[in-house]
Amino acid sequence: MKARKAVILTSGGFTRNQEMQAAFTRDGYYSQPLGTPGLDGDGHKMAFALGADVANISEVLGIPGLTLPGAVSATYAFWTFVPTVPALLINLKGQRFCDEFAFYDWKNTALLAQPEHRGFSVFDDATRLAAPGMIVLGFSPDLAAEVAAGTVLKADTLAGLAEKMGVPAAAFEATIAKWNEDVAAGADSLFGRTGGLGPVATGPFYAFATYPTSFDNSGGLKINAKAQVVDVWGNVISRLYAAGQVSGGLIGEHYSGSGSAINCLMTFGRIAGQSAAAEEPL
Repeated sequence: MKARKAVILTSGGFTRNQEMQAAFTRDGYYSQPLGTPGLDGDGHKMAFALGADVANISEVLGIPGLTLPGAVSATYAFWTFVPTVPALLINLKGQRFCDEFAFYDWKNTALLAQPEHRGFSVFDDATRLAAPGMIVLGFSPDLAAEVAAGTVLKADTLAGLAEKMGVPAAAFEATIAKWNEDVAAGADSLFGRTGGLGPVATGPFYAFATYPTSFDNSGGLKINAKAQVVDVWGNVISRLYAAGQVSGGLIGEHYSGSGSAINCLMTFGRIAGQSAAAEEPL
């Protein structure tokens, strides 16, 4: 079979291809993939064989999460809505490292920069009781099953939780004390967080391992305003178009949210279709 006018690539990113992640994106390589199975980069490879250039290919869009069966929605809900309740992101040094109220892709980037590219989501029993349907969506309301399975760590004291997390207890206790002190003063002095300013003080205390994830790549094949794929010399590859996450240069260092990826796909998918349709048949 041969295309009569043109080929349009809309094959998505390559979050499921560890070899390509290692080659093109450090952040993607150290993220757990949440992208749809089958995002293996086949469209990229076909275009590379024709000399295609790339744009912004090192960036990914993601959210701090825990990719266990049935738990992806739980951690997405946790770190999407967590500003409404007290909870903290803690690294392996036992310290906070970002505004937990910040946009999820920013938090994901901050998590990628931490030791071993991972951390913990920490909260107390008051938080669990305040909104179990929201923050533990996908988990059992009392977390008993998750604690038994080791997915969620639980301890009566902060020092005990630190031991289970494998972080320095003194640093962890100091971090929580500083947070509670700031809460009492009405302002987060470290990162300016404005939501969920409540104490983490009611035992038992909980934590679950939290990793950077990747929904998809933010970059890919370089295209022009007509959605034509451009080669490494800056020349258009004849009759080859791309749209969606297989293409790059439309989303910057951070994903901007609000359906930006969908908008890019719809806009340049339409442009690619119109451009390809205007080609003279072979």
